[in-house]
Amino acid sequence: MRRTAVESLGKIGDPATALAVIPLIDDPNPMVRNAAAKAVGRTGSGTIPEVVPHLIRALEDTEAEVRLAAAEALGELEPPLEFLGPLVSLLSSHRREVRRAASYALIPLDLSSRSEQLAGAMHDPDPDVRQAIVAVLGEADAKEAALRIREVALHDPQPAVRIEAIYRLRHLDDEETRPVLKRIAETDRAEEVRRWARSEKGSRHGID
Repeated sequence: MRRTAVESLGKIGDPATALAVIPLIDDPNPMVRNAAAKAVGRTGSGTIPEVVPHLIRALEDTEAEVRLAAAEALGELEPPLEFLGPLVSLLSSHRREVRRAASYALIPLDLSSRSEQLAGAMHDPDPDVRQAIVAVLGEADAKEAALRIREVALHDPQPAVRIEAIYRLRHLDDEETRPVLKRIAETDRAEEVRRWARSEKGSRHGID
């Protein structure tokens, strides 16, 4: 019953409903928590101060679907940087699933001023986290970010992460990147990675 009510409120997308839905992000029923996280993501930027702390906490939920719903909701709301300190700090969590949820939540956000803080996550033992952070830095379009992404494209042990880095580098398309892509096209140990480096244009790989 609570889940159905929350889903109905979420479809309305009225910011006035956010305050009523927020407590349900902590509901004992994971299906209700999932529906509540999705609902508040549709309530608009006017609810950010009230909603964002609850969604960030939901990234540590024990249920994967709730963590994903919270990450997607944060992406929809696109909160300003002053609300994101706790979210970035979750990249240091001892729980892999929390780091993964936090990294996914960061992808749609402009974090060009926080590239230094994100650098450590590029060495995360989980390749999904590393791939997401490459996507985040790729959106930053900053010279420092390009340097870090080139290092990933050359040295990350996971082909999918190297391909993500190549995709992001192609969109940066600076003079320092071209010789790196040429080197990868000639020497990378994975044929798929070499093919991506040779490609003039590629569709987005992996995370979007």
